[in-house]
Amino acid sequence: MKLTQVTVLLVLLAAIFILGCITPEPEPGITEAESKEIARVFVENSPTYQFDGFDLEYDQTVVLRCPYCWMFVFDFKSRHAGYGNRTGQVLAQVITPHTAVVTVINGTITSAILDDRWDMLTQTPVSEFDSPGEAQAVEIAKTYVMNTDDYKNYNGRNLSVTNVIQARCPDCWQIELEFYLTSEKDPERTDRATVKITLDNREVVDVLYAQGGVPSEQLTFEEAMVIAQNSTCAQEGTLTGNTCNLNETGITETGESMNLSETP
Repeated sequence: MKLTQVTVLLVLLAAIFILGCITPEPEPGITEAESKEIARVFVENSPTYQFDGFDLEYDQTVVLRCPYCWMFVFDFKSRHAGYGNRTGQVLAQVITPHTAVVTVINGTITSAILDDRWDMLTQTPVSEFDSPGEAQAVEIAKTYVMNTDDYKNYNGRNLSVTNVIQARCPDCWQIELEFYLTSEKDPERTDRATVKITLDNREVVDVLYAQGGVPSEQLTFEEAMVIAQNSTCAQEGTLTGNTCNLNETGITETGESMNLSETP
């Protein structure tokens, strides 16, 4: 009896030892082909494509530096401008090309961006700012400019941000902006203003403002002709036909000639 019990015990111990030494095979991860199909179906079922998309085509695959991680690029066209479900919107009827970049990690879509502008997962525009703090700093700077006398009194318009730099302290920023306004000296002309605003702890602490005429390529034919006829080259007799080197008038920085004929 005791011998039988000992034998059974030894068999059980041997079984436990053997099973404990066997490492189960890891489950294979999802393949690249399967991940590509997941990405393709996602794009095909996205609101932008479903609304008026067509001609969905695979472009390329980028292998990422992690197991079972890929980024897939697809191209397609839509019959109207815009993104998402645009039902009820007034749309420009124009064939619009799109590029979708979809990241799939172990079978899960972790990112999907359309044209670097539209988040296909959240169905919202992609933020142009790297952080909420940057977005807030830009908004403070834009509000400051729009409340200046120059912007309000001289028909300020087309305000845009040209550069954003974070300084070496929290909530410290340097925001560069530009806008157009009616010239104070000549209401028939348009000037371009540049503003550099420094923020410290979300407070405006310094402002650099500069204003001047718009680039020469934005002059009308009549304006350019008057300037050329009164330029040094016209006075010295070097105005040939309707062509004058406008570098001497201070209009351009390149010194290239401008054809003042109304015929292109």
